[in-house]
Amino acid sequence: MKKVILSVLLISLFILSGLNNASVKAGTSAKAIATVSAGAALQSGTEVAPADSNATSSEKKDKPFNWKGLIIGILILAFFTYMVVWMIITLVKTKKIEAVTQAAFKSMRKAANKSEEASEEENKQAFAYLEDAFYSWKIVSGPEEEEMRSPTTMAQIKKSRDLHASAVALMPTDQVVVDRLNELGNVINLQEKRSFAGSWKLIGVAVVATLIMYFMTKSSTEGFWHFLKGFWWMPVSIILYYMASLTPAFLQDKRARWFRGKNIHNVLIGTILGIFLATPATETWVTKWSDGRKTKSEEMNPLFFVMVVLTFMMILVLGFMTIIFAGLNFIRNYVVYV
Repeated sequence: MKKVILSVLLISLFILSGLNNASVKAGTSAKAIATVSAGAALQSGTEVAPADSNATSSEKKDKPFNWKGLIIGILILAFFTYMVVWMIITLVKTKKIEAVTQAAFKSMRKAANKSEEASEEENKQAFAYLEDAFYSWKIVSGPEEEEMRSPTTMAQIKKSRDLHASAVALMPTDQVVVDRLNELGNVINLQEKRSFAGSWKLIGVAVVATLIMYFMTKSSTEGFWHFLKGFWWMPVSIILYYMASLTPAFLQDKRARWFRGKNIHNVLIGTILGIFLATPATETWVTKWSDGRKTKSEEMNPLFFVMVVLTFMMILVLGFMTIIFAGLNFIRNYVVYV
């Protein structure tokens, strides 16, 4: 259901963005035609009437309300609201599977007015549920090693949770079944546990971009808290990025195999900083004179100032794009799990 809701929001946003761009292009073309017509009238000697200020103001007043912009803004707000709500629900709803004991199952059976010992059929059925979960997992051991399996997709984890719950509902008392129950529950807990797998460098860049914007607007603001009133979305985007980058362990393992631990944000930031640090601030010139003397002189490297400006611009761009990276990570880590 969450994928359907998200798809509707994104498709609606893309369609409205396309319609809005088409309207802008049409308006621009109309202005160009009007300009060409006025120029043609001047060339032909026809007197062009001066623009009426009252008519111009009337046209401005009659300008239609930008409904498309309003709808796009509502869709963006709806997307990020949905994103926050769904992340909170996912983090709160994901409960750790608690370990159980044979004695606890016996107590549960007595409370349910059942015999203290589970029947052989109940134990076999519970074990069958656990084996169904185990054999639905992917083999992660080597060809000559003992067969080890682990869930590698969210679908496998959800199925395993359901089968585990079905086994628990039977309240088995065979110690072998109870041990197997705890073993599989521990694997599910480990693979479903979330931890931050985003880019700390990107968060650092976003913090630096926020400080840069503060010092750039310091003369027109009354303090840092007043600054945050206008740029509140920058710290919010950092928080959203952190939450959206909380990734389950099975997905981190999959990406480690696919991308070998590389992070596109770290690669981009490292490339920018590497070019900046590799650019010397000064250039040394060695002059050889006719009498054999050598003199050295240092001059400022103009390319260094260019790199400083470009680096600051890239920091600001990446800082502003943190909110976009947050949305992308949410889709990857909470919706499609890729």
